[in-house]
Amino acid sequence: MTALATLYDITRKIPYPTSLVTKFLRIEEIEFKECSAIVGEALDEDLMKSVKLMAWMKSTKWEGIERFLLAERKAWRVNEELARYLHKRGGLSHVVLLGAGHLEPVDQPLNSQAMIEDWVS
Repeated sequence: MTALATLYDITRKIPYPTSLVTKFLRIEEIEFKECSAIVGEALDEDLMKSVKLMAWMKSTKWEGIERFLLAERKAWRVNEELARYLHKRGGLSHVVLLGAGHLEPVDQPLNSQAMIEDWVS
């Protein structure tokens, strides 16, 4: 009804290329459906809700949340180009990856990989 390419990201002009993931996950040991009505119904209450930036973090019950909210947000660059913002204090990190929608590794593969490698290393 919306005529959008995907409901996950209104900025996308074409649907996400999910066929390779679907093919990979269709192995004999597991049953996989790309779009499951049962899962959709179970997650219905969690779909398409508007949120304010970091609203859920402000209500987090953690002794360090006030210091976290006061911490400086830092810009991260990948190959000299602004890629994301990091807000970090103690063991809690919040990253905003620029130009990424619901399927961030598809939208920003290089920046997603760099973010994961930074955290792992």
